[in-house]
Amino acid sequence: MKKQLTILLALFLTGAGMNSINAQISEASGVEPLTSSVKMQAHTNLSEDEILTNVRKRFQRQFPNAELESWMKTNDGYSIRFSSRSIENLVFYNTKANITGQVRYYKSETLPFDVRFQVESAYHDYKIVSVQEITVEKSKAYLVAIEATNDWKIIRVGEDGMDVYKEYRKG
Repeated sequence: MKKQLTILLALFLTGAGMNSINAQISEASGVEPLTSSVKMQAHTNLSEDEILTNVRKRFQRQFPNAELESWMKTNDGYSIRFSSRSIENLVFYNTKANITGQVRYYKSETLPFDVRFQVESAYHDYKIVSVQEITVEKSKAYLVAIEATNDWKIIRVGEDGMDVYKEYRKG
């Protein structure tokens, strides 16, 4: 699960589409993609319109404050990009209208205190620039972008601790 979550995090950072996420996860990890369990079952009697209606209803109940929605059909259901209370979101639903993953983009003020404290304690000369909170099933990880005078890093914080995911030199 950790390896799959790590691969998924990398793919979200590079902006890969959901179709290529499945292929790349499968190729890189040698296991079925995280979303393979949500493919449309052959025995379903629901039409595409009925599935979309069910997903829309569930989405509206779960995210009543959503604004600027952008919907996209995926092989396994739908992805919806939207804003809610100044947090950008990307949510993935399967064909049964269940959330299979979510990415939230926000500033350091929204970051849970314990995660922010962990990053700021280890990198006190850096400023937190942005955060991506990634949830897959019951696993949650944070990608925290931090910046200093000469470089910036992406710190990954999850159940297994904290590490430097990527680092870059400026100019």
